[in-house]
Amino acid sequence: MIEDLFAEEGDENYCVLTAEQAKSDSLAGEMQAPPQSRSPSGFVGLLNQGSTCYLNSLFQALFMTPELRSAIFSLPLCENSLSELSSWLPEGQKRDILQALQELFVKLAFIDEKAISTANLTRSFGWTGEEVIVQHDVQELSRVFFDCLDRTLQGTSFSELISNYCKGKFINVTICSICGNESAREEDFGDIGLKVKNCKNVYESLDHLVREDILDGNNQYFCELCNKKVNAIRLTKIHKIPQLLTLSLNRFEYDMKTYERQKITQNFEYPLEVDMGRYCQNADVYELFAVIIHGGSAHSGHYHAYIRDILREGNWNPGNEPQVIKKEEEKPKNQKKHKQSRKNKNKRKNQGQNKKKKNSEEDTTYEYKDLARPCMNEELLRNWFDFNDSNVTAIRSGKLQKQFGGSNETAYILIYRDKNLKNPSAPVMPKYWENPIKSLNDSNNEHRVKYEELKTFIELQIQTFELFDINDDALVYKNTEVQAIQQGIPIKFRQTDTVEDLKNTITVTLIDDIEEVFTTHQVYIAQPLSNKCAHLLKPLDSIENSKTLKESAIWHKACILILPRCNKILERILDFTGEVCEPIMLNCYYEGDKFPLLVNKAWTIFKVKEKIQKVLGVPFEKIELRMRKAEGGDKKITRKDEDSTLNELKFYHSMNLTVLPIEEHIPMVELKKNDEGEGLVTILLNEENTPDKAIQHLVVSQWKVKDLIEDCRKVFNFAEGVPLRLRKLIDKKVICKEDIDGYLKNIPEFMDGGYRFQVEKGEPPAYGLIVVKIALNCDDEPNELFVKETDRISEVKQKASEVLGFAPDKFKMYRTDWLKEPISALKQENYTLFKAAVKDGDLLLAKPIDTVLDTEMVKMFIYTNTSEDPFDIKQTLELSLPEETQLKQLKEMLLGNQEINPRSLPFMRIREITKTLWPGKVYKEDLKGLKKLSISFGANLLAEPKEIADPGSFTGVYIYLCERNTVEKKIENIISCFFDAGGCPNVDNLYDFAIKKLGKDWGIGKITLARFKSQSFEWEIIKDDRIAEERGKLLGTKANNTGQGIYNLKKGPYFLKDGDLIAVKFNGDGENDDDFVCEGDAKAREEYYKRKQASKKTNRPARPEKAIKIGDF
Repeated sequence: MIEDLFAEEGDENYCVLTAEQAKSDSLAGEMQAPPQSRSPSGFVGLLNQGSTCYLNSLFQALFMTPELRSAIFSLPLCENSLSELSSWLPEGQKRDILQALQELFVKLAFIDEKAISTANLTRSFGWTGEEVIVQHDVQELSRVFFDCLDRTLQGTSFSELISNYCKGKFINVTICSICGNESAREEDFGDIGLKVKNCKNVYESLDHLVREDILDGNNQYFCELCNKKVNAIRLTKIHKIPQLLTLSLNRFEYDMKTYERQKITQNFEYPLEVDMGRYCQNADVYELFAVIIHGGSAHSGHYHAYIRDILREGNWNPGNEPQVIKKEEEKPKNQKKHKQSRKNKNKRKNQGQNKKKKNSEEDTTYEYKDLARPCMNEELLRNWFDFNDSNVTAIRSGKLQKQFGGSNETAYILIYRDKNLKNPSAPVMPKYWENPIKSLNDSNNEHRVKYEELKTFIELQIQTFELFDINDDALVYKNTEVQAIQQGIPIKFRQTDTVEDLKNTITVTLIDDIEEVFTTHQVYIAQPLSNKCAHLLKPLDSIENSKTLKESAIWHKACILILPRCNKILERILDFTGEVCEPIMLNCYYEGDKFPLLVNKAWTIFKVKEKIQKVLGVPFEKIELRMRKAEGGDKKITRKDEDSTLNELKFYHSMNLTVLPIEEHIPMVELKKNDEGEGLVTILLNEENTPDKAIQHLVVSQWKVKDLIEDCRKVFNFAEGVPLRLRKLIDKKVICKEDIDGYLKNIPEFMDGGYRFQVEKGEPPAYGLIVVKIALNCDDEPNELFVKETDRISEVKQKASEVLGFAPDKFKMYRTDWLKEPISALKQENYTLFKAAVKDGDLLLAKPIDTVLDTEMVKMFIYTNTSEDPFDIKQTLELSLPEETQLKQLKEMLLGNQEINPRSLPFMRIREITKTLWPGKVYKEDLKGLKKLSISFGANLLAEPKEIADPGSFTGVYIYLCERNTVEKKIENIISCFFDAGGCPNVDNLYDFAIKKLGKDWGIGKITLARFKSQSFEWEIIKDDRIAEERGKLLGTKANNTGQGIYNLKKGPYFLKDGDLIAVKFNGDGENDDDFVCEGDAKAREEYYKRKQASKKTNRPARPEKAIKIGDF
């Protein structure tokens, strides 16, 4: 059993040691979480269906427009209930769109949920899964939707709604310069497009719109009165301005030099009030109401909206954020030093960085101040909210200034209201919606109450000694097929129950099997590990009886072990109990051979050597150990380490350990004597910024570390007063402050010669601390944080916020690669630095909380079936989604796709497609994200509809069964099925299943099964050659690794898995020599290799852009 778990790093089955834990911290995790209540802002957000942030921003602005909301609520679509449709509008797409829009607005106004879906609305548009995962331009959507809504309402009492509130008129005038004749043409508009390039603000852009243009030269105008081409004046007049004025900013242009679309990010100011009387008679002042914002490039990005709450329905409380100070003296103390160190850098680069830094400081300041712009109505400074998909937060008006420009996030649409437009009272919900909304809110509340109640409960697993084997001084679970946290007797407790309650329950539960449990047995709290060992944490008797389970840190699905007393072997195991006493497996190498060694991290090196002595028979005094860590370095374990524990030496599961006979080891020493008789040792030195340029350097072994530091100051020309420290590259650790006075010769392996140090600027950390660097951008001089490896990410983030001047909830931290580029966010804030793989000297970058890097997006290609043949597939879609996207959300995006067309979510299956375009693994865990499901960049996925919902079992596999035609050498009648014979299916189970599934009356001895190996396009016979009495069961002698498939098809050599094609051949009275090979196998293999070669030479074609289309409009 243990041998099966032993794997070398790089092997297929290698994995990091983890704790088996429940998916949640309480019984609430076993039920679907209820929708969250409304956010503190008081508003409901909109879920992003994939790339629908542009749609969410627009429809939140429409909903927050009282006049439009009131009109949509007034549409008489139903009678007394939603099931009684009115005769006001005939059934069809027009009614579907209005019904979905009314439903969306009603829920935004009255549902008690944090965010709701727009799926019904987009489905009414006739959008399939493809439209909701392709981002479009919000200006285009606005024009198309208003046109659709206007035409839908024609012929009803609301036919003038759009015209009254949203439509204006231009008059395009041309004046002949000879006769003075004027030619005028009226033109309706829903929005006014404003030029941004070379215009400073809205007024300059409006002036540019209505300016006079001279038509001359080749552009002369034909005057009908003069009957010839003449010079003329052309201008545009604004004849009518709608009460809701939409200004669309032209932020994109086509660059004729690069032949690419470019985004214009220049500064473009917009006021809170704009006097439209300058451009149209009878027009008055218009007040800013909403700003739709685009962040990103000309090819991709994200939309959100700043909207003013006119009806004051929300809870506007944007205060309480820390003030960001711009004064020089209140910046971090070492910032001036950083500036000095950059003096020698390229001047132009320096100016660019200073500009970025200035913009960054100004941007963060806007968040906590009101807009510094004069306005007649001070109410315009209040009640602003940021509608960003699911999240709605109160903001200060100062953030409006942030969207003027200068960065990739800029204002894109401005919506103004006529100041004379009276604010109506809050729109009233249609009566036929009252009961459904009440039912939904009541159901959600009941769900939340039940969920909160279950959050107070945990389930513990009572496990007796019979579940374990004792192997190499460790408790090992006998059953490796079932999760350890599912074994034993489950018992539910409230977290407020006491330890005494737990003990009483254990006594009652085991009364029939064990009398006086706590007299004859000892009870321990344990954590099962992925290597199937039990990690003993503490005896239950060590906790006070009056303490609650929560106070005692007893977690959901913790294992309570009932172990007998007076067992000598067991007592030896119990000596190693505690957090650091973790059983781990080491990969040991001796004279070219490899063997596993199960040890405990609380063991000393001395005890490990004793165990190796027993295993190998090598004399204790002749054993030398070298530890090889995954991050590099081959560290010799000296005699001084023999009293150190494996935990202190940073041993971990699956680490490689080399065992060397001492007589074969000859250390390489470069030791010379100088005139004074002191020892000279050759070392390697490099400066932090030039790690590839190491120099050889002679030092005196009698020196202290601080002497070497001062010597390095001269070698690398560091100025006096600049703090320096040394990093040992053998273990990548900085020499701490307490060891500065220590002698070099006392550093392990230093006297061997060739020891390498890296010289860095900065103070050395205190003992037990490491140095982590934090910066906003990779080019900035970072600030240094002195932290512990056991500090949690949340604690480090708090320290970083104090240095950077940002609140912790305003940014997230990213790990970086060797190029200082961000690679992955530190999202698990309860992780320690050690668990998050943040090491001494690492650089972290702080980015805004809503940042999504390209590396956090998963690009995937969706395939569908093109015929009844399950292997006849084609690519349908190409998606890019955040790696946190749940499988359920992916299914919801694909739900409306006409080529997939499942009935509902339970009737859709997502599975991987292998490199040979073969249906493979089925993804079953709907609530897991793409990253956790190991769906990575470039994945090929098959979306297939199902006739029946999938079973909930996680032990079965989805296979294809077919019959073998031995005459025509082909397979026939392929069917898809679910084979579930428990956690350990054997050959007989599969034979019996195949006969029943195909509806045949053949006996097991009359057929042969073969599995198609899609990687090599070959067939493999599945059989059990043992005698009849032995078949279908596991013998006392353990099978070797290559024969596990006889007893468990999921192991070698068969490795039965999702997507396997199993052919059934009827032999009749005796086996025939048919080998299952089909005529098309060789051809398919040849085509696969051709595709493989072609894929190396060509890239996938980019998807053509598609226009927005709503139904037939």
